[in-house]
Amino acid sequence: MESSAPFRSKTKLLVAFLGMASVAFLLYQDYCQLPFTTPGTATLRRSHRPPAPDFNITANAAAATTTQVRSIDSFRLNTTTRRDHAHEASSERREVVDVMLVFTRAREFRNLREKFSICLTSMFRRSSAPLHLHIVTDAPSQEVAKQVLVDASVGCAVSITVEFFDVNDVLEPFRDLVSYMHLHFSPKSGFYSNALFFLSLGLHRVLSLRRLILLDIDLRLESDVWLLHRHFALFPETALVGMAHEQQPTYLHLFHEHRKRHPETRCSLPLPQGNPGFNSGVLLLDLHRMALSSAFRNLSSREGVEYLTSKYRFQGHLGDQDFYTVLSCERPELVYALPCTWNRQLCQWWKEHGYAHVFDDYHRCEGRVDIYHGNCNTSMPTAASGS
Repeated sequence: MESSAPFRSKTKLLVAFLGMASVAFLLYQDYCQLPFTTPGTATLRRSHRPPAPDFNITANAAAATTTQVRSIDSFRLNTTTRRDHAHEASSERREVVDVMLVFTRAREFRNLREKFSICLTSMFRRSSAPLHLHIVTDAPSQEVAKQVLVDASVGCAVSITVEFFDVNDVLEPFRDLVSYMHLHFSPKSGFYSNALFFLSLGLHRVLSLRRLILLDIDLRLESDVWLLHRHFALFPETALVGMAHEQQPTYLHLFHEHRKRHPETRCSLPLPQGNPGFNSGVLLLDLHRMALSSAFRNLSSREGVEYLTSKYRFQGHLGDQDFYTVLSCERPELVYALPCTWNRQLCQWWKEHGYAHVFDDYHRCEGRVDIYHGNCNTSMPTAASGS
């Protein structure tokens, strides 16, 4: 018995030492993973750039932060007639294109039905690939949407699956994100104060899809959405989202304080030398990469947003596209620039409000239009009109 006492004593010391070492290691890990200092200004811990995107995180790590949202209704539209069988056989060999649209408050804003109809009809008429539509809606709008979907699909030659998601179910898992994004990228009231204008920033938390196209409903497609989907294959390995540049001097106005202090900046300047910002009316989301990217996780956190808006002295009012624009100034490799023809914005508000002298530098877009975007309630051109 006496001879075993020293052994037990040494064992206890070894266990205690290992326990203390484990705690120290975990604390050190936590310290390294914190991207921002807590006191004072929101300065990055080790440098002025957050860590590079990390796409090697395991899928299980991403899944741990995901709250799967269930659809409230789903069905398949009866779209194919006998003469369309050859077209259908060809389309079914293509990858399904996942498209999300938001259709809410249709009873309150009667013109939304017409916009939704134009968007869907033009999409269905030109699509050569099977479609899976994800419609975020409310109960009154859902009934309107069903009728529009049925009417728009007449004569469509591809299969169309539709899922409806309740707007509150979708937004609830990332209300925290909306709360602090709202402080920096929304007006206090009005159209863009709606939480839905931050929807794209949290979809990787609620959907298990790998890739998703998110479209505004004030669009008219002039080309096959399958061709838009193919731009995912053109993403550099660092890109998380794809969108066309803003085609007004919107951000020339919003970055004026930053330019005063940093006259050398490219942010808010027109192409080809500058970065005029981005427009989220047509948005390609690589949800898988967004979920795994430490850079996106850091910069879309509360501390990250405070860091970005402080550094660029930015106060916006256009929701997610403001965030993506500031993000592109800080980390341009995270955003893939779609050709301007895939989001030909028709609004000319800033031309009439102080920026006529530079408006054409931003609004210029060469080439055949693939999607018209009737933003700020601008009327669509007739079929014979140009861009």
